[in-house]
Amino acid sequence: MKAALDLRGLRVSEAWVSTYFTIESMKEQTIQKVRQQLAFIKQVEGHENDPRKADLVVAEFGGAVNPLPVALYPNVPIFDDRQWDALATGLNEIGRIAREEGRRLCYHPHMGTGVMKQAAVERLMKATDPDLVFMLLDTAHLYCGGADPLEITRKYATRIKHIHLKDFRESVLKDMHAKGMSFQEGIEAGIFTVPGDGSYKHFPEILSILAEAKFEGWLVIEAEQEPAKANPLQYAKMARAYLREQLGW
Repeated sequence: MKAALDLRGLRVSEAWVSTYFTIESMKEQTIQKVRQQLAFIKQVEGHENDPRKADLVVAEFGGAVNPLPVALYPNVPIFDDRQWDALATGLNEIGRIAREEGRRLCYHPHMGTGVMKQAAVERLMKATDPDLVFMLLDTAHLYCGGADPLEITRKYATRIKHIHLKDFRESVLKDMHAKGMSFQEGIEAGIFTVPGDGSYKHFPEILSILAEAKFEGWLVIEAEQEPAKANPLQYAKMARAYLREQLGW
């Protein structure tokens, strides 16, 4: 993979780990996976002096329903105090491991998990060490999960270190609630799209707040669309044109 990336002048932006701190007997397996992914990105990354460092992205998948063929919104897990303590302790531990490897641990609030609603996102931020656990801002996952991306950005701008710029379609979001759709069904129906193509209108404000906070990190275009319905290259170009219009570059 490194040879293919180097040939094209590309870099890995992130590695993903699904954490399982809120369920039984999964802490050590989670930490082991974290170490494996840290080793992976070190192997495929560019030269040591390259400033474009990949981040370690995590989300707690204990009890998560997004991988399951069930109605998402009625079945989202709700953590008790013991689970919250285990999650915060675990995230701080792997955040320290990531920092020792020169990486930032960025938590991704994700639809179908116990950290997707506004109160849960804020509780996670409050419960974790701001020097060890940062945030991945995914605009569409936050909004569709029941949080306000603009408010989250205002509150935690200095802790946001990685961004998934993603739009959503309001009509599909309403269908997901009304019809009891699963996450997969929502994806196939087109819940997500690229920035500027959907219903979210606050990208300019969010980008402005992050600029004021001197954000330096990855802006990742994500659509999570069915490629048979939405050609990836076409939508990538749409997103790039929108960002060029907003950012001026």
